[in-house]
Amino acid sequence: MRLNLRLWSLSMVHLVGGILCCGLVAIRPLTPFRPELLTFLAIMLSQAYLLGLWTAFSDAALWSRLFVLVIGAVYLEGLLALVASHEGVQWAAATTSLASAGVLLAARRWGRELRRITESASRVAFESYQFKIQGLMILTFVLALLFAGAKGLRETVSSNLTLMVVFSLYNVVLGLAATWAALGLGRPIKRWPAVFLLPPAFGTLFWYGMRSPRLEAYWNLNVCLLMQTAVTFGSLLVLRSCGFRLILRDPTDLESSSKPTVARD
Repeated sequence: MRLNLRLWSLSMVHLVGGILCCGLVAIRPLTPFRPELLTFLAIMLSQAYLLGLWTAFSDAALWSRLFVLVIGAVYLEGLLALVASHEGVQWAAATTSLASAGVLLAARRWGRELRRITESASRVAFESYQFKIQGLMILTFVLALLFAGAKGLRETVSSNLTLMVVFSLYNVVLGLAATWAALGLGRPIKRWPAVFLLPPAFGTLFWYGMRSPRLEAYWNLNVCLLMQTAVTFGSLLVLRSCGFRLILRDPTDLESSSKPTVARD
């Protein structure tokens, strides 16, 4: 009962928070710095990533998950078009939802799954999730791609759609980092600094790539990405408090001589 109440409360907070921010954006006058607009965008982008996460790891039938993904993406895009169409963020939510769902569905196909597990299982499996040199190599490769992408954007005439696709992919990477920190078998307190160092780095790269001379754009980008990461990370911590972890489906990861209990939701 407590599990259902936590998840239901999280859903209500997202729903009410998004609607309230939407109303504030609609009634407030235009100013260079609009915290209500940045909060609204952060919530929408976080919800878009969480929608992709649910689509990938829910136990529902694939067709029903894809149907909910499409309906949710249309809903988020509708809210963005309603109050922020002049801000140039069209397709940001839909691209984030579809991209995150695609990446995480591939991860599920390769053996990852979201489970409710016991603390004993978490301790047993922790040894197989120590940070390895491959992780450092992958991080270096991703950062190199992002730097190259920012340089490419700066040197070419990019359409608004291209900019939004790149911006959405940045949000997907931030969501994946938050998932690794919040739902991994390691302790989130040791991982969150790495997660919150990424938004200013990505914001700076995107600002550089879009060749914007305005410092307001730089500030707004970084604040939006930081808030989006915070909302996503906080939401995933609620899932963690319910016992959920993102683990490998390989039986050897959680099996030992004592065979720890693994509970599915």
